[in-house]
Amino acid sequence: MSFMRPVLNKSLRFFERPHLARVKDPEKLRRSFEMKARFWFRPPRGSQFRNETIDGVPAIWAHGPDAAQGGSVILYFHGGGYVFGSARTHQAMLARLSQYAGLPACLADYRLAPENAFPAALEDALSVYIELSQRHPGVVIGADSAGGGLAFSL
Repeated sequence: MSFMRPVLNKSLRFFERPHLARVKDPEKLRRSFEMKARFWFRPPRGSQFRNETIDGVPAIWAHGPDAAQGGSVILYFHGGGYVFGSARTHQAMLARLSQYAGLPACLADYRLAPENAFPAALEDALSVYIELSQRHPGVVIGADSAGGGLAFSL
């Protein structure tokens, strides 16, 4: 990652930030972000992904190599200003986190604005957290950017 980080940072500064300022259509932002995430981020070899609906909320489970089955889990909320980003854009990163932590990771695909007004994302986050806390002895909450607001609100 040491080589990729400076390249990615420069790309974000010179291309992505101006792009975000220009594009006004949320669907166009989402498609663009998903494509770029597939280009920039790769899961570790041997990672496994599984789709599940948890209390009505779509989610992706990311299992890094050698992640334990059962026991505690990581619940992660993606960033994207509550407008873009998804479980798919963050699944490679979470597979790596799962590998390092030795725990399976659940990425909640909460409802996004502007189609879904506040508090839709928070309601989804709470629903997934309650369901996972009933199924597992421990739930570790993680997030980035807007997802951090959801994590803090929980």
